[in-house]
Amino acid sequence: MYDENFRNQAVKECVNGQSLRGTARKYGISDSALRSWVNEYRERMAEIGVDNNEGALQLGVTTKEPIVHLNSVNINIDGYDITISKEDIMRLMEIFRQFE
Repeated sequence: MYDENFRNQAVKECVNGQSLRGTARKYGISDSALRSWVNEYRERMAEIGVDNNEGALQLGVTTKEPIVHLNSVNINIDGYDITISKEDIMRLMEIFRQFE
């Protein structure tokens, strides 16, 4: 019924600390619908090993099918927003493997 981007934006606000009730009112949806979406998100993150409180990926956690397709990572270094592509990450991983 609701667009996936719409759902993701509402969930993102709750996961990032906004109140569930306030976010639901902002988006014009019921508290129970938003709570359900947030719970689904947390379950998906648990399946791939993401700690929702810290946002850290736990290495070594595997699933049968990839749930998240990572294309790039946005980071902030000294006030500069930087996007690192999947290819850049793969190259960095190869460099680190050379020094193991």
